Amino acid sequence: VLSVIRELKGSPSFYMNPISQYLKLGEKGLDINSVNLEDFEGPIKDFIKEREFIFNLRATLMRHKDLFLRWGLFANQVFVHSDIPRREKEIIILRIAWLSQSEYEWEHHVAGSKQAKLFSDDVINRIKQGPDAEGWDSFDASLVRAVDELYAKNCMSDSTWKILSGRFKTNQLIEILFIVGYYNLLALTMNSLGAQVEGMYKTNQK
Repeated sequence: VLSVIRELKGSPSFYMNPISQYLKLGEKGLDINSVNLEDFEGPIKDFIKEREFIFNLRATLMRHKDLFLRWGLFANQVFVHSDIPRREKEIIILRIAWLSQSEYEWEHHVAGSKQAKLFSDDVINRIKQGPDAEGWDSFDASLVRAVDELYAKNCMSDSTWKILSGRFKTNQLIEILFIVGYYNLLALTMNSLGAQVEGMYKTNQK
């Protein structure tokens, strides 16, 4: 358990620090005063007490202690330690968030992408439109198409795999499958549990 908490604490600041800090916005997620610390114990309790606030995602998943700890490691691997460059990774995440109607993940990753200056509004709109939108190059269109294929058929086509393999190594291609699967899982979880988007994010899903 302690090693998991250390792993979570070791994440880059853009992932773990209060989102209001790097966006310079006042609104926050679930204040720790709204969380009953008596519901938690040990390292998780300490983890909560150290934060100014808790993302609603984490506050929800913390209700299942063992799952939360193991989920945190998987989430770090998929998002923080992935071998896929962040720009391409965010294209994947935003497309599956859009397809799966995950308002929570869409809002968070649009904000994060804009903060990192990865995309213009035109590219964000292109992600919504899909692989046939005007303006994509062949590789980016294939990246978006891969997400569409995995979402619709649970399988990436050979032709899409071949195009992506022109730039990505095998381990990166495998990561695409896990990123899409992870964020699709997160979408159905957050949609079903009704976790609300923190106030400062409610501007991007239109």
